[in-house]
Amino acid sequence: MGTADRAGPTSWRGQTKGSGVHSDPRFPPVEVRWAGRTHPAGTESATFPRYYLAENRVYVGSDRLLAEGPYQFSKGIITAPRRVEFFKFQNGMLVVRRPVVRRQQRQRPPGGGQAMVIDARPAPFAYDDGTRPSNRRQPFDATFGLEATDVTCLHKEVLPGKGAQQAVVTKEACAPSNPGIAVFDDSNPNAYYSAANPQGSVRGAGHGVKVTVTGDAGDDLTISAVNPSAH
Repeated sequence: MGTADRAGPTSWRGQTKGSGVHSDPRFPPVEVRWAGRTHPAGTESATFPRYYLAENRVYVGSDRLLAEGPYQFSKGIITAPRRVEFFKFQNGMLVVRRPVVRRQQRQRPPGGGQAMVIDARPAPFAYDDGTRPSNRRQPFDATFGLEATDVTCLHKEVLPGKGAQQAVVTKEACAPSNPGIAVFDDSNPNAYYSAANPQGSVRGAGHGVKVTVTGDAGDDLTISAVNPSAH
């Protein structure tokens, strides 16, 4: 796990827990404490650190479940309620935006939040009735890298009609295979934001940070990270 705070190539491998933003002891949790009072008619300003984390998502250790564990209840509650279909979370470089904001923030603004996975392909895929797989499934192809994504199709059952006219219909939502996206670039803050899925996509900082996957040797990725504001 690394941050986009320097220029030059980096190679790293191994396991990083997907849910552990602060699993590396070099990056302990940051606590922001506020003291004093804020008058209702007043304003206050402060400077907070914000950064990106880059994770090499590979199918090793417990993270092998990323290739075997994600599932969808494809038969719903109609024909086989306990049956599931499995799909993969794609391997590659996963980028997480980590701004430090006030704890008093109650709601996640569209494209904002505390620790947000940048989806390299933020446009949601959908069923033909306009509904979509949940946001636990949409970012299956969030990673950056040199490999093309796998074709991924998820299914659900619906029961249209009334009375004797009802019949089970299976709906399918498919995301086609897409070429790898090697470069994360936050120059455009809306590059990884989708108005069609505001709570499942992320706005970038807009500082021109670039992280490029330059090599892929199985479990090893080589990257180059550039942060203009660091110079």
